[in-house]
Parts: sequence; structure tokens; C-alpha cells
Amino acid sequence: MLLLIPFLAVAAIIFFTAGAVKRRRMTAMIAGENFRESGAVKISLHKRKWKHFLYASAMLLLVFAAARPYIKSLPVNVEFQGSDILLLVDVSKSMRATDLPPSRMEHAKYLLREIIQAFPADRFGLIPFAGKAYLSLPLTADHSALDESINELDYESVPLGGTNIEAALQTALKAFRGAQSDSVAVILLTDGGELSGNASAMGEFFRKEHIPLAVIGLGDPAVEAPIPDGAGGVIRTPDGKAAGSRLNENAMRKLAELAGGIYIRSQVGDTGFTAVRQFLKKLSKKDISAASGTVPDDLFGIFIFGAVVLLMIAGIISERGGENGKLLKKNISLWIFFFPLLLAGAEKSIDLPDDPYTLYQQGVAKQRANDRSAEKYYEKAVQSD
Repeated sequence: MLLLIPFLAVAAIIFFTAGAVKRRRMTAMIAGENFRESGAVKISLHKRKWKHFLYASAMLLLVFAAARPYIKSLPVNVEFQGSDILLLVDVSKSMRATDLPPSRMEHAKYLLREIIQAFPADRFGLIPFAGKAYLSLPLTADHSALDESINELDYESVPLGGTNIEAALQTALKAFRGAQSDSVAVILLTDGGELSGNASAMGEFFRKEHIPLAVIGLGDPAVEAPIPDGAGGVIRTPDGKAAGSRLNENAMRKLAELAGGIYIRSQVGDTGFTAVRQFLKKLSKKDISAASGTVPDDLFGIFIFGAVVLLMIAGIISERGGENGKLLKKNISLWIFFFPLLLAGAEKSIDLPDDPYTLYQQGVAKQRANDRSAEKYYEKAVQSD
């Protein structure tokens, strides 16, 4: 918005110059070419310049108001009920296979977006894994940050190749140590080609700790799919044969059974979203302590007020020279009458978030504080998809 200032300055110069030329021509047509010497028209050029300056300054203040400046942010606390869910995503090279077009990885991303969109009240964390695993995004209710982290997942997210499901499950247990809710769950998305680690032992531990586990298998268990190398070819074995990858469904079923969880095969026609949704709905929702956030304390109202004052002053000033006391009093009287109406009708703009859950929770907080703006939060929450 601030980039508009140079264009505004040029536009103001053109506007005022063109106006001055047009006024001189029309006045000359009415009062003659020598209207200045004739005294037929009394114009104060000094006052006109002041009016131009005030109008230009008001437009400048409106640009600053549109830029929404702020110096500090105000804290916003939101209390909600939900579950803590960790998403474990296989990013090994076998996830490049195209038996789930365009690839197993993109198929997994699509499913993850469906899940987080369906459960706005839950907190999610993200753990990509290959030969090792790490927590790329801690448990958070900020679903926009989660969506961004999912978009950034690729085959280079974990530098160590291979597939170690055990490491991913161990990382999930460590992440849950900081969870504020005892309502937790793990969703594992993989093709099951475990090259290292012992996931079965972790499955028994999950059952013992009563941590629900949903294992989502990606790929075809019957056919080995070739793995693209990212350069237009396919990955090959040392003897020159095309390397293939198939879904290790038996191992994934066993892991889910040992953990007391569920196994879901995700396919093109059925992503498994319905089964995942039912799995997560069974979780008991627990109180999660306030999630602190901030909203900017906008100062745009100050600039709008300043622009209105300058426009008022410009409207009061008359360009006529000589005695114009009556006209000045008339202008002042009009502004005194209309200004209170302007202030009474002015309503501070509210910068509402887009997330319907956040809108609802902030609306509740406003309602408890007897703030009439709560209605706006509820209305936008209902209108949001």
C-alpha cells in the first residue's frame, strides 16, 4: 500500500494542475481575459494552495490507514477441547512410486490435508521419517502452519536414506511427553518397506501405553511399482534391473494388531479418509490449556481520524478573497452538525481470522466479555467452509 504514495503524488499534481487550468479558462470565458485586473472575481490563491495541501495530506493519511500500521500485538488466549495427534509420514525414495498417481508422497499429502481440515479443534504434529525420524512441527492448533509443513515434505526432508518405522514411533513417544492432553493418537503413513529397526516391538509398547495407532498403507501389495529417480528414469539395482517397491501389507497389519490399532489401505478410489475420521472421532476430547496467540493492535483509526479532520478543515476554508465571514460560519456550522453523526456511525474494522474454529473460540471469549463484536465472529464462522 505504501508503494502507492509516489503514484498518489503524481496524480495529485496532475489533478490540481489540470483543475487550475480548467478554472482559468472557464473564468476567462465568463469574466473576460482580464478578470484579475477587473476585480470581478476575488480569489485567494494562498487559501487555494492551503486547500490543495490539506486534500493531499488527507489522501496520504488514507494510504497509511490502508497499510494497517501497528506498533504492538495484543495477546489472545483460546481454550478448547481436542486431541493431540501426531502424523508420521514416510519420505523415503520408495514413496516416489507412481502406483498411487501422481506418487505415493502426493497421495499421502492429499490425505493429510483432508484429515486436518476435518478436525479443526485438534492439535497436530508432523514427523517425517526415512532412515531416521525427527519432529518437523511440534503439536500445534495452527493448521495453516501445519498445511505449509505438509507442502514442504519431499524426499530430501530426511538426509539418511532407508525406512525406519521404529525410529518414527520412538520420536512420536518423545513428542507426546510435552502434550497437554491425555487424548493422543498416532497416524502412520508408509508403504511398509522397513529396512531397519523393529516396529513390532514398538507396537506392543503402544498397546501397553494405550496410545491409539492407525497405520495407513500406501501402494499395491501385489505388484512392485518402479521407483522414479527424479531425472526421468527409474532407480536400478547394482545388476541393472529396475528397482521396485510394493506395499508390505502383512507387516503393517501385524504392527496395527500388536498396537491394538487399525490398519487402512489407502487407494486411488478410496483414500481411507472415512476410516481415519471414524478412528479419530472415537477419541475422547480433553481440555487443552489456552493456546496463546497475538493479533496486531491496528493504528489505522488514528490516520482515518486525521484524514477526516483535514478534510473538514479544507471544507471550511473558502477560496474567496475579501469578506467571507458568513460563508465561513456556515461551513463551520454544517461540520459541527455532521461530525457527531460521522463519529456515531463509524465502526472500528475488525480483522477477523479465516479459520472457523478460531473464529468460534474468539467469539465465545468476546461474548463472555459482553463484547458486541462477538456476533461478527459467529457470523463469519458459520459462513466459512
